[in-house]
Amino acid sequence: MLKQGVIKSFDVSIDYKKIGYTTEVFIFVSFVPTPEISQRELARHIAKLSGVHEVHIITGEYDLLLKVRGKNLEDIGTLVIDKLRQLKGVSRTLTIACFETVKEEI
Repeated sequence: MLKQGVIKSFDVSIDYKKIGYTTEVFIFVSFVPTPEISQRELARHIAKLSGVHEVHIITGEYDLLLKVRGKNLEDIGTLVIDKLRQLKGVSRTLTIACFETVKEEI
């Protein structure tokens, strides 16, 4: 299955709470087209931000869905206000806090 590309990688599962990252949120991002940046380029820029664990280009009212982890809500708020919302192409965000993860596949 490795040779066929069915198995892409072998991963380590981290318990983020044990290393101090106790807060997990999902952030919806609306993209506004600009001459400087495309939606895919914005997604790649966001993927490089510390704390951002997943970036998905999606359909619907919002254009991107992010999975973000931080030490607390203040930590995540700093990421959203001082970094994410400052990027060209980001028009608005909606942050949803996660109470508990029941299932997560790697």
